Amino acid sequence: MSKTLYCGIDAHLARNQVAFLDGEGNQVITCFSLSNNLPGAEELEERIVFCMKEQGFDRVKIATEATAFLDIHLIDFLASSTKLSPYLEELTRFAISKSRNRFVDPDQIAKTLQKVGRESYRIRPGLASSVNLILASILTTIKVLEKSLTEIDKAITKEFAAFPNTLESVKGIGPVYAAGIFSEIGDVRRFGSQIQLAKFAGLTWRKRSSGNFKAEETRMTKTGNKYLRYYLIEEANSLRRHNSEYKAFYEKKYVEVTKHQHKRALALAARKLVRLVFALLTKNQLYQPNNH
Repeated sequence: MSKTLYCGIDAHLARNQVAFLDGEGNQVITCFSLSNNLPGAEELEERIVFCMKEQGFDRVKIATEATAFLDIHLIDFLASSTKLSPYLEELTRFAISKSRNRFVDPDQIAKTLQKVGRESYRIRPGLASSVNLILASILTTIKVLEKSLTEIDKAITKEFAAFPNTLESVKGIGPVYAAGIFSEIGDVRRFGSQIQLAKFAGLTWRKRSSGNFKAEETRMTKTGNKYLRYYLIEEANSLRRHNSEYKAFYEKKYVEVTKHQHKRALALAARKLVRLVFALLTKNQLYQPNNH
């Protein structure tokens, strides 16, 4: 939910009186006074940024009251401030639009962009054109690679259609990663159990215990077929977003520890996926939720 900081300014010839209020009209901090000049405007900018960061505001609205045009320079300064704009709501809309609504949490993306903007060095105007050219070249390269990747994915999908399989019956498993898993496993009958398949993929963990002590963190062995392990982990990441069973499993494992939560939960989801893949390929049956 958006949280707005309201900044009211009473502008005078020599000094400006400033008040910070929340959405309920309560004072956030004690009213203060600043010089009506550039140093005063810069201090106000810093105070707004600090208050938003410390008290969790993600938007700011500024209103002034002045005789004649005593606030015009302050308004112009704040309106062009790189520290105060773009506001979070505008960033969120930008993130949704440019990602075609593919971001899971566009608000968090916007907050991250806002934080990066505040903490980044400003580019000297003389370097701006060169930097823009470099970035434009990089973006062009990325677009070419994305187009090539799309064509490759289409080719993989077309070729894989000739290999009947039950992996794609799972909501969240697409033909590209299914093809990768299928090709790296080969004949599943060469594995006596899903445990052997997990070892082949390197989705096993070293035990770290001594007496009654059992370590909270254990490292994945990462031996075996690194390509199969990659496909399984990437597919688990897809399943946690598109498959309710795996989403619930991921969220359960995520809250069990305080360190490396995402990596641990994702790896365990991939290990769970190994059991499903082994069952589907050995039995040649379509996916049935909670039946493996």
